Amino acid sequence: MTDHPLDLRPHEVRAALDGRLSLIVRPLEPEWNDGANREFTGWHAERTGKREWLLVGGMGIGATIRVGFAAGDRIWGREAYALNPAVQRPRRIDNVLYQVDAPEHEPQSDALTIERIRWVQAREMKWRPDDEMPPWASRLTLIVNDVAVKQIHRISPKEACATGVDPVHMVPGGPYGNPSDGWLDYGEGFKRQYQDVWDRNLWCAFYSVTVHPTNIDGEEGR
Repeated sequence: MTDHPLDLRPHEVRAALDGRLSLIVRPLEPEWNDGANREFTGWHAERTGKREWLLVGGMGIGATIRVGFAAGDRIWGREAYALNPAVQRPRRIDNVLYQVDAPEHEPQSDALTIERIRWVQAREMKWRPDDEMPPWASRLTLIVNDVAVKQIHRISPKEACATGVDPVHMVPGGPYGNPSDGWLDYGEGFKRQYQDVWDRNLWCAFYSVTVHPTNIDGEEGR
């Protein structure tokens, strides 16, 4: 078991807090062998070690792939954050503010409501990027249960839902279809969230995880 940091996307943080996140997908960089045909569609990944895979096909071995995490590893999730300026001893998780919790839009009412106060505070806050978050400030711990390697186009609707993306309401018949006949498409939601990776159909690691809304060192998250 090894501990690792991971920068979480905002939708992953929200899904983790809501109990909807059980799969993390991240692109990989295959180390291609000389002469290997990268466009060959018959490559499939075979595990050869704890964190190592080979792309194998009818043309032999095409590439080596190394994943970042293995089953049993613990991940402490990083996200954009700030330290509460009102406290004197900020090195406590209770004094950490998380950008994903801040209001995204200005309240329509000009009244001095709690929502408007929170929106003003969030706009003036000095947010720090996720890669600067120290372990003690993390509120999410992910345990890796299993790892799979495949191209992103092979993701299933069930897997897309497990990544915590919001579904897209699809309407049959193009712009003239009846919205009442539509459906929620998690695959389309995933595609839009990972558009750049999707367009290139990259090889990705699929990390099956269990989320614990706690600090990795045992301090309970908020």
